[in-house]
Amino acid sequence: MIINILLGAVFTAPVYAESRYKVPVLIPVDAQDSAQSTQYRVLNGTLGENLAGVSTSETYRLKGGLGHVITFQSPDGKINVTGVVKHEHEVAVSVSIIPENEEDNPDYEPVSVPGLVTPQGPDVEFLSPGVVLIQGQNKLTAHATDDVGNEAFETISVVLDLVAPGRPRVFTVPSRTPLSTQTIEGAKDTRTSILLDGVEIVPLDAATTWNYEVTLPQEGTNTFRFKAQDEAGNFSPEAIVSIIRDSEAPTLRVLSPLDGATVSEAEIAILGTIDDDAAALATSPVARGRVRIAQGNFVVERVPLSVGSNTVTVTADTGLTQSTVTFTVIYDDLSPNPAAPVVQGVQTPTREATQSIAGTKPADTALWANGIQAGSVLPTTTWTFPVSSAHGTNLYTFQVSDAVGRMSDAAVAEVLLDTTPPT
Repeated sequence: MIINILLGAVFTAPVYAESRYKVPVLIPVDAQDSAQSTQYRVLNGTLGENLAGVSTSETYRLKGGLGHVITFQSPDGKINVTGVVKHEHEVAVSVSIIPENEEDNPDYEPVSVPGLVTPQGPDVEFLSPGVVLIQGQNKLTAHATDDVGNEAFETISVVLDLVAPGRPRVFTVPSRTPLSTQTIEGAKDTRTSILLDGVEIVPLDAATTWNYEVTLPQEGTNTFRFKAQDEAGNFSPEAIVSIIRDSEAPTLRVLSPLDGATVSEAEIAILGTIDDDAAALATSPVARGRVRIAQGNFVVERVPLSVGSNTVTVTADTGLTQSTVTFTVIYDDLSPNPAAPVVQGVQTPTREATQSIAGTKPADTALWANGIQAGSVLPTTTWTFPVSSAHGTNLYTFQVSDAVGRMSDAAVAEVLLDTTPPT
């Protein structure tokens, strides 16, 4: 890649021969980027104008004066030096180069590249093509001489930088997050910028740390590729960061047993599907066996049941979101139907319309009166039930049911209510 570098300020030199000859003058002209992929930066001291990525059709001018530094990236380390010679007669131009590490070496002979002169008009353009640079700072001097020895000089400093900056460091970031944004923090070489997927997100500065808030556009894995770029346009190796956005609870479905099913085993296996194999599964009651998830299916073994109706929950937890499914299972231990309750202490005949009928029943049963459940399954073995009788004979039937729902035979209480006074 060849890059054109223009020359800056105007210099004059003494006249060595006939005074009718004027001193040649070196005039700066616009420099053009000779390849679209070239990236470099014009600096003035420690500050400069970023000209990275200038297309071939754009031109720009150095700010004039000596000591200006052009820092750029050039794979072959060659540049073209161009300028204008202002003189009335034939002028020879050459460009010599001295590497920084040879400036104090009196025995070093600078390499001189002749300038090709275009003889047209009062301002004659010259080009010294293919000036070879070495890594680091190079001192370039253009030397114009006319045919009687008048001279003019122009010197600039050019830095060839082909050393890539170090890979940017990324501090610890969460591997999973429910959020749609995440701040990335890290470290970098000084005088570098940070690029994300080829776009500059942190401008070039002297800092050695950086941060940037990225957007996680999709559920699942989001990958970000960071590079550092130095003043010369050199790119570092990539630092790759992957973050899983997990803001949606897993989809959980129980296939077996069905809600409301009756089973005859004290422990059951729960089978179902889940769309996140990384989630953790838990049940209530707590499973006594293994929990396995694979290919979107799950099995939970040995979930204990109590005799009767059981409310069972299955919870999927990603660490960030949860899903829960609740269903009912009835455990029937196939015991015989419970014995009928015993009615005790009935007041009959009676002239009191209200009374409490009492009795006994098997443990772990619920009382039913006239076909309506009058209580829950309790371990108690005694019961009472208030009644309100009408004049005449009143019949009350009592049964019990166990936790599975098995019903006992009926016990009948007869109450004769007599509210007629004697005559």
